[in-house]
Amino acid sequence: MPGVGITATRNDSLGSFKYVLENETGEKSLNFFVNLQYLNSGKESLLGLYYSFDDEPRVPLAGTIGPDPKHQLQAMFTRDKPFKRLTFTVELNCRDLTAQYHGGNLETLAFRKLEVFACAVPESKSCQAVWERRNMESMRLNYTSESFMAKGGVRQRPLWESATNLRDDPASEAKGWRVLTPKSADSEGTLIVELTPGKDMVFYPRLSGSANSVQVFEIMPDGSSRPVFLMAGVPEEWTPISAQYPLVLPDGPASRTLRIELRGRFCQLWYKDGEIFF
Repeated sequence: MPGVGITATRNDSLGSFKYVLENETGEKSLNFFVNLQYLNSGKESLLGLYYSFDDEPRVPLAGTIGPDPKHQLQAMFTRDKPFKRLTFTVELNCRDLTAQYHGGNLETLAFRKLEVFACAVPESKSCQAVWERRNMESMRLNYTSESFMAKGGVRQRPLWESATNLRDDPASEAKGWRVLTPKSADSEGTLIVELTPGKDMVFYPRLSGSANSVQVFEIMPDGSSRPVFLMAGVPEEWTPISAQYPLVLPDGPASRTLRIELRGRFCQLWYKDGEIFF
């Protein structure tokens, strides 16, 4: 459907289409990095991505079961023997369980984009860096809606006393809201938040420009950290003021510690009444 993406044509029936990539380079040892973009807001609706080489059996690569607050998935795999073609298959099954409007709900499930980076092993590290940057840029489209929540239900404690390089200003566009930005664009602004994650948790980062990014890391019990949210800007384009970005944490203990890093002059984090996450 125009403006939505590729959708199923009827409910509760499997639809599919394929991308075929011909290996004209002769490379036999390749790392593949994939970014799948989609919409899946319908209950129990399914979208799956599979790959296969030549006439070999297909392999599941990524998938989503609705309702899914995310809009993209990343995956990678390696091929270390010759092949002539690589086929990606996308399957969609839009369940008739979520009401949308008179006429059907097929727009609740849509394929939007597939990016594939085929990297020869000697250049794999630099190629992967390009893929990771593209993922960070496409994350700016991963918001679920545009609206400010009046009150959140997430138990949290921002450690304001240990925050570094952050300005804290009232937001002129939304009463009661405040905006964190780096004091200096030469280093990141950081804030640590202790919290008990809530279901469908969201927050309000905003940015513009390729030199700007918002990164969230979970601090592990041993002091190490792992990335849980990475978003970068693109030139001359601001993300919406009230865009809600989902933060989905891997399975783990009930209590978590997150470190938020804001980089760049045009990088913001909006909050209200001391609450970062909603």
